[in-house]
Amino acid sequence: MPQRHPTLRGALLFLTCSLSVLFSLSPHASVHAQPFAPVLTVQPGNAFVEGKALYITSGGTVAGLISEETFMVDLSVSWNATSPAYKLLPLGPTSNWFPSAMSPDGLKWFVLAAGVGHVFDTQTNQWSQVLNYPDGKSFGHAAATDPISGKTLIPFGYKNPDGTWSTLIVDLKDNSFASDNRNFTAPDQNTYAATWNTLLKNLLVVTDGAMHTYNLVEGWKNFTAPQGIQASNAYCMASSASGSKVVLFGGYSKSLNATVGDIFVLDVPTLTWKKGPSTPPGDVRRSPACAISNDYFVSWGGDTGNTATIVPPKNVMLVYDLKTDTWTSNYVAPAPTTPPVITNPPVQPSNTQAIVPTTTSTTSAASKENTPAWARNMKTVAGIVCILLAIQ
Repeated sequence: MPQRHPTLRGALLFLTCSLSVLFSLSPHASVHAQPFAPVLTVQPGNAFVEGKALYITSGGTVAGLISEETFMVDLSVSWNATSPAYKLLPLGPTSNWFPSAMSPDGLKWFVLAAGVGHVFDTQTNQWSQVLNYPDGKSFGHAAATDPISGKTLIPFGYKNPDGTWSTLIVDLKDNSFASDNRNFTAPDQNTYAATWNTLLKNLLVVTDGAMHTYNLVEGWKNFTAPQGIQASNAYCMASSASGSKVVLFGGYSKSLNATVGDIFVLDVPTLTWKKGPSTPPGDVRRSPACAISNDYFVSWGGDTGNTATIVPPKNVMLVYDLKTDTWTSNYVAPAPTTPPVITNPPVQPSNTQAIVPTTTSTTSAASKENTPAWARNMKTVAGIVCILLAIQ
């Protein structure tokens, strides 16, 4: 049998394909890749670390499905509301409207879904399962972590055998939970909002237009709600890391049978509420995710409808400047922390070798993380196909 030799055409094809595949595997090949854009959801699980990130997972979609995405909005960099800095994260628990809260140190994000407790490690970007309800059920729609005790507080998170509700208390130090039977009577126990305030040293809860505070020592007390509040439920509420500001935004009004775009800001030192300008009609909001960072309030997702049907908003991301009390298009990140200047650096001994950091492995890992697995596999397959074609 005569021996087959590669042709000039085959050699050129092989060279072209090889260079193409090698370039696609290069860490610089993703520079012009399409940026990640999350699916719009309503009632997602969310929590934030001021100046770092707003973490969002799952929620209901326009198609009536439950999203499987987990991602973050980067709050450490500045961006325009039309193109926020998103980063896709590993898939997490799926549900719509479930309680979640960030640990005081910002390292662990606790999510309770369908009777199972999950923790997302913000350093390793990995999920882990930490606890199960004995009866496989869990309740509650919002949560916050008490930095004094380190425990996560979930109003209406535990249903007693007699049908009454208790506050669920989750302790991630030993992955245990307990309940507090002290509670308040609320006509709407479903879609409330909750946040911890460091100055008040209390959990703040709003439901059906009324506000309450809670801590592990004193239990529940009434708190002054803002005047003119129209929404009954489906709000979003956030507190700044300093505790000086609390923002209450959006929600659904039973009396109006409509979703509203009202925003109220509480100046905590003076306990004074101020109503800001409402959003335009196309940007009213029901059940979004939200955060406060660098004197900006940001809101992602949610919808504008007044029924079970999800109606997408005009703008998925909204930004409110707390310094000027105006809606704006730009989020401005806090200035990076300047490392201390060492005036007299220590002299290294002559028998030691300085280690010069490189960026090769970091760049490669980041590129791999932002490239979907199916895309990496397709590149490999493409290379094999090119080789086979070249030797024909």
